[in-house]
Amino acid sequence: GCYIVTSSFEIQASSICIAKKTMTIGSTLPSHHPAERQRALDRAFNYPYRRPRCSFIMVAGKFFELDATPELADYRNQKLHWKDLKVREFIVPDKAESNASTLQGDVYMDCVGVGPWMDLASVAAQLNMPLTDVFHKRIPVLAIGSNAGLEQLTRKFGNDAVIPVLMIRLEDFDIAYCPTISAYGSVPATIQRAPGVHCDIAITLLSEEQVGNMHKTEAG
Repeated sequence: GCYIVTSSFEIQASSICIAKKTMTIGSTLPSHHPAERQRALDRAFNYPYRRPRCSFIMVAGKFFELDATPELADYRNQKLHWKDLKVREFIVPDKAESNASTLQGDVYMDCVGVGPWMDLASVAAQLNMPLTDVFHKRIPVLAIGSNAGLEQLTRKFGNDAVIPVLMIRLEDFDIAYCPTISAYGSVPATIQRAPGVHCDIAITLLSEEQVGNMHKTEAG
């Protein structure tokens, strides 16, 4: 099975799910409306979208840094209670700043915390969002390209989702360009077998329903 250890960031590749992707190549650029055309261009050029270097959780459209002090495996094994997981909201850069950084090749941003560390249950209560166990019956899915990007997570799952995103180290694989173009114009990323190589990558912990939705959104 899957194991996640925050001190060494390791994961067994056999235990993860890779979202299904089918490509339908075609133009998605609106031909008449300048604003819509610019949004379409931004979506293509800003792939794979900005994301923090740290593990985080998306709750009700807000993003919170996860405290990496305890081993997250202990939450999955119920040695620690998920409600006691410490989080703090971090600053999300404005869209213009994110776009400029992405075009310069820097998709990662440092987590700049806002306010004190709080337990996850308190955050949920403040947001008036009842939570079930955020680690129970979750499926780890590799976020190879854009699926750890804040903009992409919001686009795919809306503002009502709860999604933990964990930074891990994947052994014997590397990230590479995919030899195709997506329907919205980006050159997507993929993983390539590379014995002896490791890469730092994110996984999303998704419910079965969210995995189904992820597969649908991977249609290009």
